[in-house]
Amino acid sequence: MNSFRLALAFLTRIPLRGSATFEVEAYGRSLLWYPVVGLVIGLLVTVVASISLALLPSPTAAAVTVITWIVVTGAMHLDGLGDCADAWVGAHGQQDQRATTLRILKDPSCGVMGVVALVCAIGLRWGTVSPLLEHDLLVYLCAVPILARTQALALFLVTPYTAENGIGASMFEHIPRRRVFQVFAGTWLLCFVALPWQLASLLACALAVMWFVLRCAMLSRLQGFTGDCAGALIELSELTVLIIVVAYCV
Repeated sequence: MNSFRLALAFLTRIPLRGSATFEVEAYGRSLLWYPVVGLVIGLLVTVVASISLALLPSPTAAAVTVITWIVVTGAMHLDGLGDCADAWVGAHGQQDQRATTLRILKDPSCGVMGVVALVCAIGLRWGTVSPLLEHDLLVYLCAVPILARTQALALFLVTPYTAENGIGASMFEHIPRRRVFQVFAGTWLLCFVALPWQLASLLACALAVMWFVLRCAMLSRLQGFTGDCAGALIELSELTVLIIVVAYCV
């Protein structure tokens, strides 16, 4: 259970009682729990959305839902998206793009492109959550964080990690690859069982294309990925799932 606690503490801001000592291998095993943590996030967001919808108009309830979503995850994935937007644009045309990109990724300040990316991401999230609430499609909110965090598993499986230290490096070094692949495949199998097969197929195709494009960008610029890149992938994956679900259901 240390691995689950580690995944929950890393991906959310849900308070945990007590403390635990994590061995190094637990960081790698924590990846096995990413879809489960996604389910926890999805359930919390769905409950808040349901309560908000009973008390408020759907646009306001959607805003409350999005804010809750951000608070639960600690805006960690938004931070990765903003950092990547700044780094990719800021290092464009530089002589050593890789070094410049890594330097900007480590910079805690947020530039113009990061702010633009965050505003667009939050606005798009509100614009997709609102029609789901309006048409009483709350059940699909659970699938969004699950599939997005499953995307991160694929990234860890087949892409080098560029940073030499940190939690991400420990995860990559001690990842139980066979079991992580089983979790990845099992999550998608459950997706096809739980969702209409047409919708599941659309989600699989859209997420696969987006994952491939982003991975190519990471390899071209960094020869691998960082924690910020993984966060940006999760954030963009959630938005992709929301867009596909709204386009299919509404």
